[in-house]
Amino acid sequence: MIISTSTSTSTPKTLTRRTIRSNNVFSTSTCLLAASSSSTNTGTGRRGSRSSRASSPSSSALTNTNTNKVTKRRRSRHHQHHHRGARSPQPEFLEFNAKLKRLISKKDVTAAEDLLLKSLQKYEDGSGTLRPDKFHFGIVINGWARSNNPSKAEDLLRRIEDYYYEDGKTWLKPVVVQYSSVIHALARSTHRYGNHAAQKAEDMLRHMERMYFEAGNVDVRPDKITYTTVITAWAKAAARGSDANGSNVHAAMRAEAVLQRMLHLYNTDKKNFEDVKPDVIAYTSVITAWCNCGKVDKAEQMLEEMEAQYMLYSYQAARRSKDDNADIDIDADIVAVRPNVATYTAIMDGYRSEKSEEVFHKMVERGIQPDVASYTAVLHGLAHSTCTGNMTPTPTPTPTQRAEALLQQMELLNGKVKPTTATYNAMMDVWAKHGNNVSRAEAVLRRMQHLYTSGENTEARPNALSYSSLINAYAKSKHRNAALQAEKIFKEQEQDSNIRPVTQTYDALIDAWARSNAHTPDSAERAEAWFHKMVQRYQDGDRAVRPSVRSCNKVLLAWSRSSRVDAPQAAEAFLNQLYINDVVKPDIVSYTTVIKAWASSSDPQAGSKADALLTRAIEKYRAGDASMKPDVVTYNCFLKALANCSRVHHNRDDYDVEAACRQADEILVGMILLSRIGDVLVRPNRITYEHMIDVWSKSDSVKAFGKIESYRQMAIAAGHDDND
Repeated sequence: MIISTSTSTSTPKTLTRRTIRSNNVFSTSTCLLAASSSSTNTGTGRRGSRSSRASSPSSSALTNTNTNKVTKRRRSRHHQHHHRGARSPQPEFLEFNAKLKRLISKKDVTAAEDLLLKSLQKYEDGSGTLRPDKFHFGIVINGWARSNNPSKAEDLLRRIEDYYYEDGKTWLKPVVVQYSSVIHALARSTHRYGNHAAQKAEDMLRHMERMYFEAGNVDVRPDKITYTTVITAWAKAAARGSDANGSNVHAAMRAEAVLQRMLHLYNTDKKNFEDVKPDVIAYTSVITAWCNCGKVDKAEQMLEEMEAQYMLYSYQAARRSKDDNADIDIDADIVAVRPNVATYTAIMDGYRSEKSEEVFHKMVERGIQPDVASYTAVLHGLAHSTCTGNMTPTPTPTPTQRAEALLQQMELLNGKVKPTTATYNAMMDVWAKHGNNVSRAEAVLRRMQHLYTSGENTEARPNALSYSSLINAYAKSKHRNAALQAEKIFKEQEQDSNIRPVTQTYDALIDAWARSNAHTPDSAERAEAWFHKMVQRYQDGDRAVRPSVRSCNKVLLAWSRSSRVDAPQAAEAFLNQLYINDVVKPDIVSYTTVIKAWASSSDPQAGSKADALLTRAIEKYRAGDASMKPDVVTYNCFLKALANCSRVHHNRDDYDVEAACRQADEILVGMILLSRIGDVLVRPNRITYEHMIDVWSKSDSVKAFGKIESYRQMAIAAGHDDND
């Protein structure tokens, strides 16, 4: 059941905001998952049986009466004066509107809210004649929403509810636009607050449904835009990741649940819920949610269902139009939504591989014209492609050749699909990751500069990411002076006052130095120096270059690759300094990289140093820091440190090989136990057992031979598992 089966059409006069909120008729499980529980299909299939729809909202007289009023009321929803007897806005009313908007345009929403509340207080105590109404409150709520402060917007909305439900101020009856503003603000804040913001948006939607179905407030009835905004909020939240694998399947499931709710309402009563029928934007948002959480196969399955539903509907409609006398009924349960270019592009962005190109060609075969976003998505996919092309038996073009062909195709379309900055940046990424020809990547940047300065293509102006892409190309090249060339490009960008470096620019430059250890002895110092410049620039107020954990991990990687004797000590000192600066919080990759540096050291204390770092990481994880969870790579680096110490120092009187063997066994047993209870990230692999063999190979124990043979068999088995 979706709503109460009571046939009463009257709304209790004593119904307050609290009773609406506390009523559990529209709980999460019954309100938004009702569609999935009443249907045997998911995605875009048929929704439930006719018997289950008999007890739908259409069976309520309240729903029919209220819904019929919605369209008329919304058509007249303008910023009008609602004083008794007033037929047009008074000058005082218009002036007050203008004052609120001026304050908000100056980003002083606090002053606007203070003015609004003081004006209301003056009206109530008789010292003022202007009566602020719901539209004035809507202006300020929208101001908070646009200033990315959803909590303030929600607080003011709750105040309006108190005025109406608790204090009886009927002229402040809440309306849908106020709730929509808050939901839009919450959707925009998901990049910071993730699932929490999306859940609050969904809670607000459920609250609107309760007020409509139970309290009879037709002015807050959610429409298609409201539902789609909540879906979008969950889609954005899905991109943040939440579980151990960095996925956020829950967010995608919630997005699809809201879509199912829309379908359920529409299929229940098509006449009254026509404005809730999901469109291609709603479907595409759900597909984006599945792609954002890494479940692209689920997203493509949904796309295929959309295609099948649309083809079936088109077939039935075509047959009926050809023969008016034919007894052909179009299935009333079909919601035919044709996928558009944005739908296919979402799938391409989700794959980010050679499969993006397959989806692109499938889209073209369906008669859908690609746009610049779809072309760019294919280029990103080719940049991440693992296919390198071949010459026999049938020659296959390389990713760079296919990408160049696509870019040339766009340029020959005479402006119909004009390449943008993002398109050329993607092309540079293709050359960076596949071509090993940094000169071709630089040629793309020079072409962008020419097209923009000559006026041929004003959409191709290079930006910070353009320079980042080229620096990244140098970082990944085998050019002997790659790091120096990367610095040269960085300094060229700094000379352009219109293009400021961003975090990715510094990350690419640091990576270039981290990869140049074989050619430059002081590369680790240079990488760390650029990191400190980045931190200083951020602390001076440039928020575009905020250092990330990836930034510091690149520096640690440079030290782990350094041939300097004191490289492990320098790496650990840099790690400790991060806690003092309090700009970037290290994660398990940071600790693993420093352990790796000690594992390659000949220092007699390398094993104990690695042990101390591993212990610190585990303690932080147990204290609640999820980013410090050790994985198989962490443990393998520690085992490598033990193996290296046993190999180098087994003849020293002060080194206990047997103690190292016991410690290695304890680590391995712990990994096996954790993997057996479901922690697949610590499951021992072939490398694990090879390090175990190395540790035991220097032992004089009578059981050493048996241990080594046992671990050799485990390594073989683990190798087969890895291949599988």
